[in-house]
Amino acid sequence: MKSALLSLLLLSLFPGLNLSARIYKDRINPQWANDNSHFWYRNTLVGGTSEYILVDLVEGTRMPAFNQELLAAAINDSGAAKMQPDKLSLDQLQFELNKKLVYFRIGNQHFRWHRVKNQLDKIDASSLPETKSRKEDGKPEQSKPANRDIKPYRPSRNVSPDEKWKAFIKDHNLYIQATSGGEEIALSRDGKPENSYQPPFWSPNSKTLIAFRVEPGKIGDVHLLEYSPGKAEEQSCRLADIHCLETNSLLTS
Repeated sequence: MKSALLSLLLLSLFPGLNLSARIYKDRINPQWANDNSHFWYRNTLVGGTSEYILVDLVEGTRMPAFNQELLAAAINDSGAAKMQPDKLSLDQLQFELNKKLVYFRIGNQHFRWHRVKNQLDKIDASSLPETKSRKEDGKPEQSKPANRDIKPYRPSRNVSPDEKWKAFIKDHNLYIQATSGGEEIALSRDGKPENSYQPPFWSPNSKTLIAFRVEPGKIGDVHLLEYSPGKAEEQSCRLADIHCLETNSLLTS
């Protein structure tokens, strides 16, 4: 978030400046659990490295999803692959929080990792937890034929998935209101001009949302030196450094 906002400001002041390769943590892509109790996401960092983050909405916590160094060592010892701790590539990642377990696939092999014991076990696909999505009546949803002409679904950050609630920022705080109208409900009261809430992310079941706050830092000088043979020109501006407080508040409707 910090680097994304800073880059946008720089691009508006200095058109043509290429910063695309330097934007990190500018967004998250939450991977929600079937029961909407938690989600995980991966931050892409400098040099192609990454970190896995787990957010538990029941406990209201955000933490590293697992010890990446110990997991990488265990994967290497198993012979399944050779991986660096900050460049883990895990497919079909899912969690059982109550059992402290992580499941994932490498190639055609399935594994289970205990987040407390730091123990890796190779398992059969039949040992994986249930992953089928279910309707409100508990029956599995029917799969639909793929249509390449249909764009991927992107959930709105303003309206809940069930379209019953809308979320918005007012006086730097997060509010919700029924889409049919009615009372505006404040979900936060600590937002300030220098530490304002941003549009939230809704859980798939519309019962939970998660919000960030952005804190601007000190005003500093930014300089751009343009050079061509026989000529050098410097441009300067005053620019606020942008800081993001990740997962500052977890809110449940």
